[in-house]
Amino acid sequence: ASVTDSDGMTATATISVTVNPVGSCNGQNIPGTLQAEAFTSKSNDIRLESNGTTLGGIRGNYFLEYNICVNQTCFYDINILAASNANGGFIDVKIDGRVVDTIRTTFTGGWQTYQTFSGLAELT
Repeated sequence: ASVTDSDGMTATATISVTVNPVGSCNGQNIPGTLQAEAFTSKSNDIRLESNGTTLGGIRGNYFLEYNICVNQTCFYDINILAASNANGGFIDVKIDGRVVDTIRTTFTGGWQTYQTFSGLAELT
């Protein structure tokens, strides 16, 4: 593609565009809010609690998997609302098996005391 300004100066760049057919993505649209309980796959011991609005039983090396449709390539804020009655830990955010961010969680004061832990990841 070429662009010419009002002084006649021209700049050229290669642009690659991928068009997916309408309805081709079967997942949660991003940008948007992804609810933790909307997983498509999970480790066996993770369970829904509080009438299906929270997750419990999460331990080291457990996973939750989601299908997402990224509508625009850019950096996105990732905010995880979590509670911990212990020292906390780390949450790896993976896209197609690749870690795009690691978010550290800490002790929040108890299992019902929630805090937001944040990260940033480029999604394409």
